[in-house]
Amino acid sequence: TTTNAQPKNMPSIGIIVEAEKDSIVYASGYRYVEESINRSFSPITLNWSQFQQRLAVLKKTKTTVYACNLFVPGKLKLVGPDHNQHAVLDYVDTVMRRCKLAGIKVVVLGSGEARRVPPGFDSATARRQFIEVARKMALLAEQQGILIAMENLNRSETNFGNSVLDVLALAKEIN
Repeated sequence: TTTNAQPKNMPSIGIIVEAEKDSIVYASGYRYVEESINRSFSPITLNWSQFQQRLAVLKKTKTTVYACNLFVPGKLKLVGPDHNQHAVLDYVDTVMRRCKLAGIKVVVLGSGEARRVPPGFDSATARRQFIEVARKMALLAEQQGILIAMENLNRSETNFGNSVLDVLALAKEIN
């Protein structure tokens, strides 16, 4: 007989994949998946009814949907002259509440376009804007028992937070 049970000495590993591919990735040995905020939790792309349908799919997975990526869409600017902190925080609050309902533990803040500093915009001002909004985002996440993990992105994705050292310094300032 064959079994899908994972050997006790094998570490649990995860993969970024749509929940609909859960059976395939579980059979391949993965135990965690990282889902897209846009696909499953965003109030911009899913109304409440659509979210409820997605939630039902996520709750039936064999793997644990542990984390989510693609957090803040590019049209919600975290820095720059078009930054609207109120709109960002309303969005984040809804996403975090939805993630809690799904049992999500980590939300990854890559969001390169949202955190891109526009040409000619003062980089020190952008940094202050980002730290201020990120502190408030972290409080919303904490209220739901979720951790925001900031991802360093390469220069083709954004011009802000490109190295592990950059992201570490930001995380320390955000606290």
